[in-house]
Amino acid sequence: MAKIEGPNGAPAGRAKAEQGQDTPPLTGLPVIFRILATTDLHMHLLPWDYYADTASRMRGLSLVGGLIAQARGEVPHSILVDNGDFLQGSPLGDFLAESLGVFAEAAHPMILAMNHLGYDAACLGNHEFSHGLDFLSRAVAQAKFPVLSANVVSKMGTDPSEDQHFVLPTAIVRRDIALPDGSVRPLQIGLVGLTPAQVMQWEQETLAGKVEVRGMFESADHHLKMLRRQGADLVIALAHSGLGDPSGPADQENTVFRLAKHLRFDAIIAGHTHNAFPSADFAPSAGMDPLRGVIHDTPTVLPGFYGSHLGVIDLELAPRGSAGWAVVSHKARLRPVFRRQSAGGIVAAVKEDPMIRVIAQKSHSQTRRWARRAIGETAVPLHSFFSLVGPSPSVRLVAQAQADHVAHALRGSLWDGLPILAAAAPFRTGGRSGPENYTHIPAGPLTLRHIADLYSFPNTITALLLTGAEVHDWLERAAAQFRTVRPGAQDADFIDPEMPGFDFDLMHGLDYEIDLSRPARYDAMGQPIAAQHGRVVHLRHKGAELDPKARFILATNSYRLGGGGGYHVARHNKVILRGGQSVRAIVSSYVSQLGRIDPVDPPNWRFCPMAGTSVSFVSSPRAVDLVSQAQGPQIEPLERMESGFQRFRMVLG
Repeated sequence: MAKIEGPNGAPAGRAKAEQGQDTPPLTGLPVIFRILATTDLHMHLLPWDYYADTASRMRGLSLVGGLIAQARGEVPHSILVDNGDFLQGSPLGDFLAESLGVFAEAAHPMILAMNHLGYDAACLGNHEFSHGLDFLSRAVAQAKFPVLSANVVSKMGTDPSEDQHFVLPTAIVRRDIALPDGSVRPLQIGLVGLTPAQVMQWEQETLAGKVEVRGMFESADHHLKMLRRQGADLVIALAHSGLGDPSGPADQENTVFRLAKHLRFDAIIAGHTHNAFPSADFAPSAGMDPLRGVIHDTPTVLPGFYGSHLGVIDLELAPRGSAGWAVVSHKARLRPVFRRQSAGGIVAAVKEDPMIRVIAQKSHSQTRRWARRAIGETAVPLHSFFSLVGPSPSVRLVAQAQADHVAHALRGSLWDGLPILAAAAPFRTGGRSGPENYTHIPAGPLTLRHIADLYSFPNTITALLLTGAEVHDWLERAAAQFRTVRPGAQDADFIDPEMPGFDFDLMHGLDYEIDLSRPARYDAMGQPIAAQHGRVVHLRHKGAELDPKARFILATNSYRLGGGGGYHVARHNKVILRGGQSVRAIVSSYVSQLGRIDPVDPPNWRFCPMAGTSVSFVSSPRAVDLVSQAQGPQIEPLERMESGFQRFRMVLG
């Protein structure tokens, strides 16, 4: 284990030092205290892929439960916490929330499972609010553990000390620690829950006028000090937030790096971004060792998503004086629920907790029956294998459904007759979720699970009134998906992995090209680089060059309006339609009305030809058989990778 030192090289005895007291000497041999953590479970109770309706060894709280039992058995003293986004994010969660009477009649299975596993606390993530406050309140009322958020408040005071909290802001958990000499000493573990402040934007329709949100950093600072004053020997941040940028603003969405740099937590549990930390996925930087899981001397874990990993932090504690403790060393690591074999296949690394399967079985079976209900059929496969590199019938279907709904909703209104465009993005495009994370709906019946696969979030429909110039800017933001490609390059890796596929909006109703040789106007996070940059060219509406001053209606979703993806022209003063139906329900209704999906529209966007140039990208190995159906430049398969992905080449000219 790595020794922890303070600013001047002294061992870190944080609790006493921060209270300004003299530091008593160490008075006994050290013991190990273990922190076990999950995050972003997103209602994955069982190892099951509801979109494909098949077993999956890569996910599930029941598998994590096996890891928890193993980890607890290795040490005498531990605590188990969850870092948020546990109630929403799978067809099972949506079915329970949206099907009348199902959840009202019984306890929520995720809460029952967490009670069974003996969680000591959980933090509210932003998606806990996706199904409304009534649903959330009913669910957390069943928890036998405190559910925390220090910065989501019922009423904000002049400072954090005067806030009226929506749930408990903090908790102190007590453990009696057996020392090597046979004596027992109490350990007080303080926990602070922190939720991204941006939840007020993302879930505005649900939260406006009902709760308020203070910045994570301000709340963390106040409640850390308060827990120390209350006698906490350790304070752990449950921060539903990614690592982020330490030089960014105080209220940024991903702020763990900043928390670790400026506040003296004993450990931080991160989340939200679905990364795995510690891991080689991160490059070392000033203040961060990504392999040891240390950020500014603070042990930190970000345990994946969907129950893919268990975070484990071991703190070596030594008794100090007649009371209190000192952290003398630490070790942070992740334990995965699966292993990927050299050929790309996966095997479970642990046995399930059988009780969680018992708890989940009824809801699981009901969800599968509901998801199999046919509502139409498709004449062609609908998939996302090539949706980042060319026109996609699956994304086009969502956009067409949005445009159709908005056209009907605005009939007879002031805006009736204006041209309607629609922006939609692919949701499952590999990335951190691996080569299994793609939509693949074969030709034939379309069921409710297929609709959930096409649109996996509970966003609601929104329509904006934009100018042609603003529509163009929207597409420039989307074009940040790609790195700049030098003409003549061979197999250039051109998709920026820092930008998730669900932020790559395609525009239905326009024709355009993307010139990869030009610099992007925005970076992968949607932050402006240079206003004069731009790579979207030959932008046309009904065959004519797009008029920057013309007015258009853009059908999009509540996530974009709330700032999701960094589409800066999605402002509230542009809204002409909001609320009401979810986009998923709109797509389902559209398919039911059509009966049969048979895309006939020609491709509406492409990359500009570049002579003698090729680029490369990765997708699922299942995409090899569908290369001939890809719309756009020539695509050919290359090698199968150890990660399980298949590499492809696309010839630009």
